[in-house]
Amino acid sequence: MKKIILLTVLALVLVAGAVATTLLLTGSFPGKAAAKGGDAVKAASAEVVPPTYIDLDPPFTVAFGQGDGPQFLQTKISLTTRDPEVQKTIEANMPAVRNSLVMLLSSQNADELRTREGKEKLRAQALAAIQKIVKKYSGKTGVDEVLFTSFLMQ
Repeated sequence: MKKIILLTVLALVLVAGAVATTLLLTGSFPGKAAAKGGDAVKAASAEVVPPTYIDLDPPFTVAFGQGDGPQFLQTKISLTTRDPEVQKTIEANMPAVRNSLVMLLSSQNADELRTREGKEKLRAQALAAIQKIVKKYSGKTGVDEVLFTSFLMQ
């Protein structure tokens, strides 16, 4: 009788071990495999970093001569980045960033800037100019977008 009880208990332990192993490997059991899946979800959500907006204040006001006389452009510009180090680099090198943008803005053609395509071209040129400065000082490009939050020409 003792042998039957011992064999029954041994069989139950083996079956329970097999079930627990199966549940653990499939991730249905709240063990290490499930924790790894939870870590993957946390890591994926940690990768989505909201952008930081950097306002380049004060607004830019430049004059450029075309045809009948000087034209004026006043624009407010914001940048987006997802890297806090890039934000620090931009803030530390603001005179270089502003100088590059003033030179770029003052070299524009008024007729081109009246069109959406001209403004988009200017945005792309401004992004390249800012990324060049950021890369020079930090080794990263890090700026995602240049946004015109105000754009006035006279």
